[in-house]
Amino acid sequence: VINASTMFESASFAPFTNFVPPVINAEKPILLEKMFSEINVETLKVVKTTATATNMTHMFYSTKIKDLDLSEFNTTNVENMTSMFHLSNELEFINVDNFDTNSVTTMSSMFMRAGSFSKIIIDISSFEINDSTIVTKMFNNTNSLLIYVKNETIATKINNNTTGLGSPEKYS
Repeated sequence: VINASTMFESASFAPFTNFVPPVINAEKPILLEKMFSEINVETLKVVKTTATATNMTHMFYSTKIKDLDLSEFNTTNVENMTSMFHLSNELEFINVDNFDTNSVTTMSSMFMRAGSFSKIIIDISSFEINDSTIVTKMFNNTNSLLIYVKNETIATKINNNTTGLGSPEKYS
């Protein structure tokens, strides 16, 4: 498999609340674009994903997921996370603590309009965001989020490229 794009797009697994997709093993770079977009399941834990994935654009776009555990996600080679969680506005919990973003060049609209009306915490203190990383609209219209970042430089970059956002807090 080198293209898993839209594999589970618009799938509904009700009445199941927890779905663990099959393991994807690949030696060549693969695309995971829209893999889970518009999926209708309450809880999702993605485990042992491939380290060769390069594109996660719209991967969880407009999902109905409330609890998303990506703690075992391998993002080492991912270059594009554009709109990865865009419009996933039912999210109540998301774990991206172990994301390796050293290879990511764009995170535009990554969390745009994500999160439920209750306050949720997104800890991106592990994210590497350098001067060339595109973060335009990364958290646009996400007033209900509490965001932890690594340092003031990243907080400033995110604030300068986002509207409708409370201030990211430096993780201590």
